[in-house]
Amino acid sequence: MEWIERLRRYAREEMMSPEERIERAGRLAETKVNRVLEEMEREGQIKDYTHSPKWSEKDRRGIDFTIYPREGSCIYIQVKSNIFPISTAKQLRLRKIRPGIWQRGKIYSIAAGNHESEEQVKNTILKILEIEKNQKQSKRKGYKQNKRMSV
Repeated sequence: MEWIERLRRYAREEMMSPEERIERAGRLAETKVNRVLEEMEREGQIKDYTHSPKWSEKDRRGIDFTIYPREGSCIYIQVKSNIFPISTAKQLRLRKIRPGIWQRGKIYSIAAGNHESEEQVKNTILKILEIEKNQKQSKRKGYKQNKRMSV
């Protein structure tokens, strides 16, 4: 019976247009990130998070999730759903932070498609939290050094 269900699912996917497949992949990737963020909130690794509604102002700016860490300001995440999440042309406008993490301004782009497990997505988000924490600490150190020099 399981093979019949798999065959039905395959037939439904074959009848989808390319746009519908992309939309479905995006929804699945965002659902995966949502589950990971719920888990991180339960474990106390983040204070809170919000998911941007479809066609909202944040969604049009490319922000899928806003994460509120325990310390510091909010972090914006854009979720990509395929193995090659960012085109070559777009990569030229983005800064690659680490494998699987790109940044444009204050928005981090992460891959969360079929090829990434929830554990990999969680590790990627933890790396982003670490990057933000280190940036805040280095800014504070720079401020203290500049303050000492001006006295």
